Amino acid sequence: MHGPNIRRRIDSEPARCGTDSAQTQPAPQPTDRPAADPSATGTALPAALSIAVAAKLSDLPFWPGISEATPGHRFVFQCADVLEVWRDTIGAAQRVKPLFVAVTTQDGAPLLLLPLGIERRDGLRVLGFLDGTVSDFNAPIVFAPAQHWDGAAMRRLWDDLQPHLPAYDIAIFRKMPETIDGIANPFLHLATARSAHGTHTLKLPADWSAAARDILPDLSDSRRRLRKLDRLGATEFRIADNVDEAIAFTTAAMAMKGRRLVDTIGVDRFASEPGYADYYVEITRRLFATGAVHVSALMIDGTPRAAHWGFVFAGRFYHLLTAFDVDAAWRPYALGRMHNEFLMEWSANAGLATFDFGVGDEPYKTAYSNDYQQLADAILPRTLIGHAYGWLVDLRRYSARTIRASAFATTAERIRRDLNKWRN
Repeated sequence: MHGPNIRRRIDSEPARCGTDSAQTQPAPQPTDRPAADPSATGTALPAALSIAVAAKLSDLPFWPGISEATPGHRFVFQCADVLEVWRDTIGAAQRVKPLFVAVTTQDGAPLLLLPLGIERRDGLRVLGFLDGTVSDFNAPIVFAPAQHWDGAAMRRLWDDLQPHLPAYDIAIFRKMPETIDGIANPFLHLATARSAHGTHTLKLPADWSAAARDILPDLSDSRRRLRKLDRLGATEFRIADNVDEAIAFTTAAMAMKGRRLVDTIGVDRFASEPGYADYYVEITRRLFATGAVHVSALMIDGTPRAAHWGFVFAGRFYHLLTAFDVDAAWRPYALGRMHNEFLMEWSANAGLATFDFGVGDEPYKTAYSNDYQQLADAILPRTLIGHAYGWLVDLRRYSARTIRASAFATTAERIRRDLNKWRN
């Protein structure tokens, strides 16, 4: 899918990284709790397990990095070197205390690896996956035996974990996928609600040219827009082939996305959230050489007018930070759409299996994708104030369906004041 004169620079193939492969009480059970698979046949937890909790990944040498083969099933976000960048940027800036948890057999064979952390939120100690909104899927690294653990096994494991964890008020696990690299996610047994969004993916064809017309919503319109772009000047889809160029494209993407965020939500998160911009620059600096960080731009006369930052890992393209010039003069050219379609074509031609559009239900994702996975959340209070906060979280989620927004805001503010009184 390209105009006759548009140059395409693709100087490197994606790296083939990794493999394809007080006691807690029950939280409130909302009406949209993820349904269990009635055909699933679970197994009980082994009688003897070992649990280790470390503040540094170097204390757990079997935690796999992005370029290491492992029998553990994972997304790129759970790789050791990705987590280390997260810890050094977002985690440090937002004062998150990392807790790397390893559940192993008695002889040290890993079963589950959990990248967790504790942060202060609304004055409470909140346990969760290391996320900071830059992880689209929050999950453990799962080794084969653990995929079969049933609900009773996971509840027992959750209880067994508590003495090993520092004090916290509530555990909030967001964006948990049903499956991890094709196997069941045992943490889904702890889920208490569906996430607000799911995730869309495109199973890539072996022959893009033959399949493009069926995948792209309007191939003829895309070609027409590309011809119009080509008449403006030198037009090039360019994939960064060195770290300096990758950082330059990443910076351009953050600037364009920041302007878009100001227009839509009033805040440039790259400027306002501690560690957020640093994460993208630093992970590009550290990991670009592995081939796992993929950065590209749609250039017009040498200037990026659309850009994307993402990962290529284990046969999957992660479509994560995408941006385009928001000036009205560029609107007729659908820059973001043209760039996205180029990335899909590149991924198919590179032999990848999956194009992952990430979290969110934006209409363009629905138009392109041919697979959908629902994500789930878990709200697991540990203390009395944690239970009160969990109720407030549920109220935020569900009350908008039944009461007016103004009444909800008043109720939520009253609960927040009450929590502050209890805390003080």
